[in-house]
Amino acid sequence: MPTYLSRRTVLAGAASTLLIPNSAFAVGRKRLFKVYRGGSEVGRHSVEATAAGDRLTVKVKVDLAVKILGITAYRYTHRNSEEWVAGALHTLTSDTDDDGDKAYVRLTRGDSSFEIDAAGYTGDLSLEAAPTSYWNHRALEAPVWFSTQSGTPLDVNIQKAGEEAGLSRWSVTGEAAIDLFYDDQNEWRGSRFDGKGEEITYEEVESGPKFLALL
Repeated sequence: MPTYLSRRTVLAGAASTLLIPNSAFAVGRKRLFKVYRGGSEVGRHSVEATAAGDRLTVKVKVDLAVKILGITAYRYTHRNSEEWVAGALHTLTSDTDDDGDKAYVRLTRGDSSFEIDAAGYTGDLSLEAAPTSYWNHRALEAPVWFSTQSGTPLDVNIQKAGEEAGLSRWSVTGEAAIDLFYDDQNEWRGSRFDGKGEEITYEEVESGPKFLALL
């Protein structure tokens, strides 16, 4: 099923808590999408996770380029790395180039809060906050989100909005506006977003074994 995403929130869902198996060896999963804008391919978006023991590493990679008459009119790159230990987010590092506008996030876990140094916010944030990487269904339970692009805390309202093509659709409104799609095993399968009047669609080209089997 095609799914949709805006150019400025091409990021992937996680929550403040999750269970990680105590495996003695590294196990990995990858989800890869082609990204289309108006029917033309504009890039790729991947989310890759590796689990070893009680540590889970999740890496998000986004590369987009919109071309007009063969000339690149818009370019977006995003790199995000999350480290989870014993079920808790411990660090998050991201760097983004939004057509020349640079942004970053440097997050570490403290005793009672996250400490963030980022392009859009510097300070403390509740340990219950979820990053906007969307890969984990439990982000839907978090009381607040923060942008993995800018670090900005986001006040959101989240409601289940029915089903489309066999996938559960969750509607996010407030300081983030996006539809998120998950399958019956809570695997993230894509998003839909108004990209300033343009629909940007996802086509899944690689998923392998169930992504959340690591959790």
